[in-house]
Amino acid sequence: MAARNLLRLSVLGGGGAAIIYNADFVQTTATGAVRFGRAAVTVAQIVVDYRQSLYSGDVMPESPNYKEVKSQTHLRAANKLLDLCCANGGAFVKVGQHLGSLEYLLPVEYVNTMKVLHSSAPQSPLEDIYCVIEKELKHD
Repeated sequence: MAARNLLRLSVLGGGGAAIIYNADFVQTTATGAVRFGRAAVTVAQIVVDYRQSLYSGDVMPESPNYKEVKSQTHLRAANKLLDLCCANGGAFVKVGQHLGSLEYLLPVEYVNTMKVLHSSAPQSPLEDIYCVIEKELKHD
């Protein structure tokens, strides 16, 4: 019974998503579902990386190379977050810029990686900017 309900829900959800994504007015890279999915996958990858690198029992906090392993793990995670911010754009870039200014709170690997967004954030094509301006200034 539960499997049948799950199948029905999946078919309805998948069909609805297909209709929405095939519509001309929807840009799939800008939808919230795509951005949320991308963020969820990135967070899961980071969690797995930390678990495998630092909490698997291979490296103990007392070992001499623990700081190096921890630093490398922080750097990999920060690079994944940077890629996420650039791929999702918008508010994600702003959050990344904010993370780049939290020197007093975050590891240096995160701060240095995210500082890139202060000076060279991803740019939008000029046509997209014109579309937004026209849409916002349009009087109904």
